[in-house]
Amino acid sequence: MSIRFALAVIAASLAFGSPAWSACPDAGGIGGTGVRAEGGIGGTGGRAEGGIGGTGTRAEGGTGAIAAEEIGVVGVITGFGSICVNGVEVHYDSGTPVTVNGQPGAADALALGQTVAVRAVGAGAEARARAISVLDAAVGPVAAVDRAAGTLQVLGQRVQLAPGTVFAPGLGADAVRGASAGETLRVSGLRRADGTIVATRVERAAPGTALVYGSLDLDAAGAPRVGGMRIEATDAAMRALAEARGPVLIAGRAGGERLLVDQVVADPLAASLAPGRFVTEAYVEGLQSGRGLRAGGLQYSLESQDIPGLGRDHLVRLSGHVDREGRRFVERVDFLAEPMNPRPLSAAPPVVPAARAADERRGGSRGGSDDSSGRSDNSGRGGPDRGRGPGSDRSGRLDDRPDRLERPDRADRPDRADRPARPDAIERPERPETRGGGGPGPH
Repeated sequence: MSIRFALAVIAASLAFGSPAWSACPDAGGIGGTGVRAEGGIGGTGGRAEGGIGGTGTRAEGGTGAIAAEEIGVVGVITGFGSICVNGVEVHYDSGTPVTVNGQPGAADALALGQTVAVRAVGAGAEARARAISVLDAAVGPVAAVDRAAGTLQVLGQRVQLAPGTVFAPGLGADAVRGASAGETLRVSGLRRADGTIVATRVERAAPGTALVYGSLDLDAAGAPRVGGMRIEATDAAMRALAEARGPVLIAGRAGGERLLVDQVVADPLAASLAPGRFVTEAYVEGLQSGRGLRAGGLQYSLESQDIPGLGRDHLVRLSGHVDREGRRFVERVDFLAEPMNPRPLSAAPPVVPAARAADERRGGSRGGSDDSSGRSDNSGRGGPDRGRGPGSDRSGRLDDRPDRLERPDRADRPDRADRPARPDAIERPERPETRGGGGPGPH
């Protein structure tokens, strides 16, 4: 059976068994925002058929070709045909390089609900993958289950089951809620600000497997941890982890509350989020001084934090660009209801005007936080050499945040052309008398 035929079968089955939304709704331009959600171009909300570069507008004249751009897409697979990740349709084939938790894999390993990082080239409504990385949040033995709360502990990570969680064939929600201690599960999902994994997919895994993907923190004793799992590694591995610019992927052997490290991938998102466009999906961990935002273990720069509704633990889709120094600049924010639904609840006004964003991508970026490449400054989430800075509160927002930047004066609009005077109303002819009676209307 060919991969394309298999995907067609999967897509057909999803049409009957999935939620009401389509797998990749309102697929649209990568230009400007990296995704057109509810018809947005370049963060403006206007609709266009295709886009050029970062503007989202169609080329007129010449060959009519639409310029392709490098794009990194990080999010959850919500459908097939090819795959829909974070609202972007990404085409791939059997020759596309695929890794699964840092190990070589194949295209047939992709599944609904997996979290992936994709490096692609895109224009207009679609992108073609150059490489796809599957990144599970936790793989390991179950330690405890709370059936009433719908939570479980997997390798020291708190996992929250959600209405949209996908369960692999042969494994239902009741089986997971009734899992026995020691049973090995593989969990994909997105982490909330407190490290809880909101599960998007759960399946069984081979006994003895142990893996975590997330931000590295220091506990009170100064020991490195990912979630509730203490990390023990060689000095070389710890140096690699300390230099990580975002979430880390660690595989090894579970020993009680310790993970003895065998393999480390310090920056599993680095290749996908290279210079170019990006579209990422994550829970907000906090807003920071210097116009910074931290989400999904990564640091971003915002033109302004004055976005209604933007705060800790809100699920967002961030679209923007990565400059040559690896700094991520957000140009649009979409609010999402839950990870398996790519339709946005609402879109904030464009953070950066589309024209200026395009200029910055061509000539270098300006503004933003001092370090949006992923290094945490005072967020409390990052490498082992980073702690929570003074002045931070539990909301993730710093109390020494600078005053809001004044917005530039709006350019005067050009004078409108005088409208032509209306022609005089044409007099209507008198209505003829009706036959057979004195009323003005029919009898």
